[in-house]
Amino acid sequence: MKEAVIRGIDISKSFDSGNCLVLDNVNFEIRESECVGFVGESGCGKSTLARIMTHLVKPSGGKMIYRDRDVTTLSRGQKRTYYKSVQMIFQDPLSTFSPKMTIKAYLMEPYINFKLARKEEALNQIVNMLESVKLPIDYLGKYPHELSGGELQRVVIARAVGMCPELIICDEATSALDVTIQKQIVNLLKTLQREKGFAMMFITHDLALAEQMCHRTYVMRDGQILEELVTDNLLTEAKHDYTKLFFEAGNLLGSKVAERVYLNDLTA
Repeated sequence: MKEAVIRGIDISKSFDSGNCLVLDNVNFEIRESECVGFVGESGCGKSTLARIMTHLVKPSGGKMIYRDRDVTTLSRGQKRTYYKSVQMIFQDPLSTFSPKMTIKAYLMEPYINFKLARKEEALNQIVNMLESVKLPIDYLGKYPHELSGGELQRVVIARAVGMCPELIICDEATSALDVTIQKQIVNLLKTLQREKGFAMMFITHDLALAEQMCHRTYVMRDGQILEELVTDNLLTEAKHDYTKLFFEAGNLLGSKVAERVYLNDLTA
C-alpha cells in the first residue's frame, strides 16, 4: 500500500466561541498518487476541512499530519515547503486573480515567492505549464477578464501543477463551469495526475463525477465522516441510510426529466 501524503486525526473545528461545531473528530487519509473524493450536502464541513489542510483555517482540535509532521506545528521554513507541496484549486477561478495582473505575472508569482528559478528559467517553465493545459503562449500577455471561466481554471491548474506538489485540493473546482467545459477540465486533471503522480482531494456534489474521478470516496454529514466507499458504484456499496438517500437524490436531480418535473413543482 502506498504511503499517506496527509492524514487527519480527530480533526474538529468550532466557530462562534465553540457554539457552532463544523467538524467533529474527522479521520481520513490521502495516499500517494490517489484521488480521494469528499461528498456531502452543503454545510457538512468539506470546504472547512480543505481550508484546515491548506492552513487557511486553524483546527480547534486534532492533528493534520503531512508525511510525519503535524501541520499545525511547522516552523516558518517548513511552512514554505508545505505551501509549495500542497496546492488548492477553488470553485471560482476568477477569485484567485488580481484584475491588474497578467497571466504571465500570475504564473511567475510562485517562482518569485518561493525562489524556485531564475527569471529566464521560470519563463520557460510557465510556457511549458501553459502548453500542458492546452493554452497558447500568447495568453501570457492577457488579463483575467479576457479569458473564459474554463480558460481561467486551466491557468489555475497550470500554476498549481507547476509547483510539482504532492497534493492538489480541488474544492468544487468544476462546479462553476458548464457541462462541456467541466468534462474537459476533469479529463485534464486526470491526465496531469497520471503524468505527474500527485495525490488529489476532490470535493464535489456531483456523485457521477466522484465515481469517475476517485479511487476512494468519503461521505460527510454534519461535520462527520459517515463512511468510506472504494468502488466505482457508490450507490451499490453505500451502507448508511443517509448515504443511500443522498445518492438517490443526486441521481434523481441528475435526470433531466426529473429535474424538469422538480422545477415545475416549485413554480406551480
